[in-house]
Amino acid sequence: RLLGHRANITTCAFADAPDTEGVSWLASGDRDGDLRLWRLPAGEAGPVLTSHQTHIRHCAFSPQLADGTFWLASADAKGEIRLWRMPDATPGPVLRGHTGPVLHCAFAPQPDADGVWWLASAGTDHSLRLWQLPDGQPGPVLHGHTEMVLSCVFMPTPAADGVLRLVSASFDGSVRLWRALDGAVERVLHTGHIPVVHLAASPATGSNG
Repeated sequence: RLLGHRANITTCAFADAPDTEGVSWLASGDRDGDLRLWRLPAGEAGPVLTSHQTHIRHCAFSPQLADGTFWLASADAKGEIRLWRMPDATPGPVLRGHTGPVLHCAFAPQPDADGVWWLASAGTDHSLRLWQLPDGQPGPVLHGHTEMVLSCVFMPTPAADGVLRLVSASFDGSVRLWRALDGAVERVLHTGHIPVVHLAASPATGSNG
């Protein structure tokens, strides 16, 4: 049992792998804007990151980078995304571009063909935005959903053509498969009028993966 938050917890995420010292990390965010880090398995409290001034809607860890560090992203109801370099929780760029709350964010599972790592974010402004790491440079903005975008995830298995693909789910009842870096929509799945609130992607298996 991990105690420390004074407001309702709204999101949490586990790091993909232990850091270079063997510590596994959990992040949790709350309605007051506090982002807390926990060292596992003991549950020892780590840094408390208080830069957000409003409700944290989502947080996510990146895969581990070549130098053994990794990123933590936290998105809030003001429309900001904050990046933290782990495991030291060093503040990184603040990403601004959404015109409403950011509801979800996701890191690419591997760099693109040019070696660039990407973060995707989804918002109430009906858009998805791509951001380059480590400097937070804005990338493509993906438009197509007609309601707030509730979830996004990169396909976890590298495609044979080297293209990063992103899947998004929206309150408009659709799921869209995008070529992330040129914004092309490859497929749209419709559920009718039922909002799609979350996504998960499975690695491809078999000879056709």
